[in-house]
Amino acid sequence: MVYYDTNDELVVSDYNLIIGERTILSFEKLVLKLGVHYLLAAPSGKGKTTFVKSLVTCIADPCHSVGEISIPTHYQNPKIIFIDQNSYISVQSTLFEVITSGLD
Repeated sequence: MVYYDTNDELVVSDYNLIIGERTILSFEKLVLKLGVHYLLAAPSGKGKTTFVKSLVTCIADPCHSVGEISIPTHYQNPKIIFIDQNSYISVQSTLFEVITSGLD
């Protein structure tokens, strides 16, 4: 469930990322403050991209994921661009073309 709050932070609560019958990631609370840079680090294949994709998908189009996501009220109807790490990007592409490819 996605809801909006007056805090300047994105809060993910009671999150479970489940694929098939396997729980990939689970935590009680994650708080991301706006304007702060974060590093998501783990070995290859541990679900970093899957986690980010699940958050982006749920924020842009509320999903049926387990848990809640609280977004600051001034970020309602956000324009989110996510470019998958496996996307094909031509070496002849302009920066504008690369960035807007995430809008599809």
